[in-house]
Amino acid sequence: MSIADHVILANKSAGRDVLFTLPMLGWIPKDGEKRWAFSVKKYGAQQKTEPYDTDAGNGLKPSGETLTGNDPEDTSMRISPDWHVAWLAHMREILGGKTAANGGMRFFALDNEPDLWSSTHRDLRQGDAQLKTVAVGRDELWGRTVAYATALKKADPALQITGPVVGTWCGYFGSGEDIYDADGDCKTGGDRTSHEGLPFLQWYLRQICAHEKKTGLRLVDYLDVHYYPEDLDLRAETAPVARDRLERVRALYDAGFQDPSWIRDAVQLIPRLRGWIAAECPGTKLAVTEYRFGYENDSLSSTLAQAEALLVFGRDGVDLATTWGEIKSGGLYEGAFRLFLDYDGQGANARSGQSLRVEEPKGVKPERDPVLSYAIGVEKRVLVYLLNKSPLPRTKRLALDAGLSNARQFVLDTTGLAKTKIEAPSLDGRVTSLSVSLPPASMTLVELTP
Repeated sequence: MSIADHVILANKSAGRDVLFTLPMLGWIPKDGEKRWAFSVKKYGAQQKTEPYDTDAGNGLKPSGETLTGNDPEDTSMRISPDWHVAWLAHMREILGGKTAANGGMRFFALDNEPDLWSSTHRDLRQGDAQLKTVAVGRDELWGRTVAYATALKKADPALQITGPVVGTWCGYFGSGEDIYDADGDCKTGGDRTSHEGLPFLQWYLRQICAHEKKTGLRLVDYLDVHYYPEDLDLRAETAPVARDRLERVRALYDAGFQDPSWIRDAVQLIPRLRGWIAAECPGTKLAVTEYRFGYENDSLSSTLAQAEALLVFGRDGVDLATTWGEIKSGGLYEGAFRLFLDYDGQGANARSGQSLRVEEPKGVKPERDPVLSYAIGVEKRVLVYLLNKSPLPRTKRLALDAGLSNARQFVLDTTGLAKTKIEAPSLDGRVTSLSVSLPPASMTLVELTP
């Protein structure tokens, strides 16, 4: 049984879904042996080798020139969409015959970060004699999308497929060819010019709906991207980095937030992608299948940024999101998820909730207020999330419907996630007035019930 089998069985038996990445490069590892693409014995001396094995070269000659003429079959074997159909049948078999419609595997991503294939899979791209370019262009990627997604959908029409799973800011606007050819400007390129001059993702969405109109088959259900803040130290927890990290969440939604990195533009990730979807292929869902604002599991600012990102995703219409990297059990970072999945340790959660509009005081701009407010309605409960980005304690007064007269409070700060005392709501005419004390640098959840 393969590692993939174990992952699928463990998660499905626990009632969890799995997002499975299917390679579209046309190559997969040919076996479980450790192999390398640029053998020194086979291809000659190279600039660097791995310290654990001096035969594993980096594919650059001692002069720095790129080594060419390598054979992809040194490490890999060629596959077609038929291989994926057989793999899908295998998954169905180990899950007792279940299909996507009745509890089997549902989510499949069409490979990973094709905008970077010219570097991450240079050995396969440059060694494949069937390819014209090392970098992948729009026509090639769409052709692969049609071939692989069609085969999968015909095998199981209820599958939910994500694509194109681009990995970079440049990949939103240009194909791999555009990025490969770019000279400091990833928003222009010959491949873009020859394809209606559209940003890559906008063009990709246009192809999805055009194909569905022509054939009746929806190939891609989710527009899928990765997002990481550029030029941000994802592991540091110094005061300047912590402040910057919490501000960078605004890049997900705020058209007025100028990204301080080399991008020097308003990322406005979700509105930008939602706008392209509305313009080119309405009904397409949105997925962010890699993102992270910090990697350290005991970093408070990373934890708070993660918690706010989840609130933004829910409020602004991200349909599927998967963070990248380890989430240590019992770690501080885990608390960002427990705020939504099990905030009281007894199973209370926000899984079936709907985002609610939060009225801020007049004259206060959200980006200047050190306390950000979000709310979720879950059946008869209202969950109010208050993020205090300030290093000082703050107080927030909430005005709520009079029907909500009971409150519990949970605080996520340097000590973890814990239940704390809260001032009893005081009925005042038609509203309930509630004063909430917020510790420095913390996320506070106030649960209100009738």
